[in-house]
Amino acid sequence: MTLRFTVVVLLICGLQSVPARGQSQPSGPSVPSPEPVGGIGEQLQKIHHSLEEIRVLLAQQVEGQTLDLLFKRAELASQKRQAATRDLQSAQNQKQGLTDRLDQLDQSAEFTKRDLESGTQTVDDGRVQLFLENLERDLDKTRERLRETEIEIGRLQGELTAREREQREWEEILDRRLAISGST
Repeated sequence: MTLRFTVVVLLICGLQSVPARGQSQPSGPSVPSPEPVGGIGEQLQKIHHSLEEIRVLLAQQVEGQTLDLLFKRAELASQKRQAATRDLQSAQNQKQGLTDRLDQLDQSAEFTKRDLESGTQTVDDGRVQLFLENLERDLDKTRERLRETEIEIGRLQGELTAREREQREWEEILDRRLAISGST
């Protein structure tokens, strides 16, 4: 909208300096005398030159906006890749926590079973039996969460790979465009 308005204003200003057919230049003491007007061809050539300058400026503006958009797109792709990296790291940390928890539960079960075998604890003790049942439930839940986390890690690794590829592609497009802009 602004660009069209600018072009229209320039055209009107340029056309106002050209006298209409049959009109003479106003003269008198109150109006400063304009420079001598050449032929209509000279005026058209000036208008053509002005329009060419406008075209060049508009082309430069479009190129600048295009490069700005490409920079923003490459930056957005980088931000998405960083977010995918953080998500993957978080899932890997969760997996490590679950693995540690599983090791602790396994050790606890092993110690309790050893105590039962050595006679330190008896199965008749209801607390030991309840503890073993809870321990087995915790082991099962932790193993299930670990499997789910491993599946999520696989999905996140695929997403990270896609985000890295997307970032590379936008950077390559930007590099090619900058090379073209630099050569013109």
